[in-house]
Amino acid sequence: MFESFTRYHFFSSFQIAHHIEHQDSAGKIGSRGFLHQSAWSKCSNLDSVANRTSIGMAIHQQLREIMTASKDAYEWNKRANRLAENGKHQEALEAYKKSIGYDPVFVEPWANLGRLLASTGNYENAETCYLTALRIDPDHWWAMTAYAAYLMTIDDRWNEAEMFLQKAVKLQPDNVKVWCTLGVLFTDVINEEAESAFRRALEIDSEDRNSRLFFAIMLVHVERYQEAENLTRSIIENNQSDLRAWALLARTLYAQARLREGIRAQERVVELGNNEMDHWWRLSQMYMEGGYLKQAEYAIQRSLNLRPDFVDGWEQLVEIYNEMGREKDASSTRFALSELFRINPDAMRDENGFLIPRNKAKVKDA
Repeated sequence: MFESFTRYHFFSSFQIAHHIEHQDSAGKIGSRGFLHQSAWSKCSNLDSVANRTSIGMAIHQQLREIMTASKDAYEWNKRANRLAENGKHQEALEAYKKSIGYDPVFVEPWANLGRLLASTGNYENAETCYLTALRIDPDHWWAMTAYAAYLMTIDDRWNEAEMFLQKAVKLQPDNVKVWCTLGVLFTDVINEEAESAFRRALEIDSEDRNSRLFFAIMLVHVERYQEAENLTRSIIENNQSDLRAWALLARTLYAQARLREGIRAQERVVELGNNEMDHWWRLSQMYMEGGYLKQAEYAIQRSLNLRPDFVDGWEQLVEIYNEMGREKDASSTRFALSELFRINPDAMRDENGFLIPRNKAKVKDA
């Protein structure tokens, strides 16, 4: 646990790499008494009512200092959220620290900082942030929901996650985020409960993007592809640049043996996220299945440019060249792959087809 909020120097070394969801305080300025914006405006009228004694003026000054700190904490938390949304994660981390520095009992930046740290694998420090938030306010729905989402990613902590979410649902029965997170928790575990949670979320807000997206993912898991497609298309109608929705649409179309439509959807995915190796790899597999060898070659080359240690990609490229009768290219690609192993003698292929140090690998089945 942190002994004081001045001991934040260790945060500066963290490299935040993932987009996060976070929570603004929805008008609340701080968790110290949950001061509201209206209270801040009333502070300007205190001069007319403050007792003109030394004690009265001292109380007046202390109240102003508390409210100023709470307002600054609120603004820095909002700023951090915007920075995170724009991909400026290191700056967001520093802004969360500033928010906490102004008001160390303001719950939201502690919970938001926990999500930011968890996204890098700094689980110990992330958990410290979550637990600090919940010590400040054990009934804070956002802190509980964010902590539960984190617990879902940790082995053997599913029951803890459910406990926090069930409590959050009781406290916030009409909160879309809580119901959506509960649906995610139950997906692939108790799918009937997951569907019930997602439907409740969509009753509250039929346009909520995350509820529709994660509900569609659940439907894919239980092979209800047409329903998943309908939900996914409704997201895309609202936002033609929603990469995750396009990726899910490509998957649902492929699962329904609608290969050409799936390819078109996956091509849209790489347009929106062309620096993601996985997107190019999935597209190459679709091209291969459709017999589009030239396009498959290009897609695999793009994936290998992004991840040269992707052994499966090199082997797939050899296969393509063999099918195209380009033996010289197949031979040079085999040589490049052998060189990859030669210069990494202590590495092996992991379960995902990447070359990694032998002591860290989970071996891919032959």
